[in-house]
Amino acid sequence: MPDFESAEVPMSPEDERRWRQHWAHGELVARRLHRLVERGYRPVFRGDDTIFALEHSNPKATPIQLWPDGQVVDLYPTHVKDGERTIIHPEDGTLFVRFLDSVPPPSPIAKALSTRIGDALSASLGYAIVLGVLWGFVAVATALWASVFGE
Repeated sequence: MPDFESAEVPMSPEDERRWRQHWAHGELVARRLHRLVERGYRPVFRGDDTIFALEHSNPKATPIQLWPDGQVVDLYPTHVKDGERTIIHPEDGTLFVRFLDSVPPPSPIAKALSTRIGDALSASLGYAIVLGVLWGFVAVATALWASVFGE
């Protein structure tokens, strides 16, 4: 297979055509992923590396999957009670835009927590909880020691 990044290896017209098709396909999947993330979806990795499972911070939004061919699929029948599985094909841009318009926006708290500042706040809150638990443990242990040994 020719190295497409190198100017030293010329591509045949057929190789160039296939390369452009793959590029256009990858561009479609990347654009859809970016648009979904902009609307509040986040990828969730659970071991299946052939699809993007996406969940939204708003519980009213349905979990979806972005397939390698660019299809967006809801997880019917578990989440959407619309009587059928919704599949948005790669060539159906208008249905994809309608779907994006129907996605409820993420809550302000979810928006804040999805930033680096939110990560810092979450870490700070976690450390505060751990230190509070440790302080409580030390206070209880000190009280027990004092009651048992009278000091």
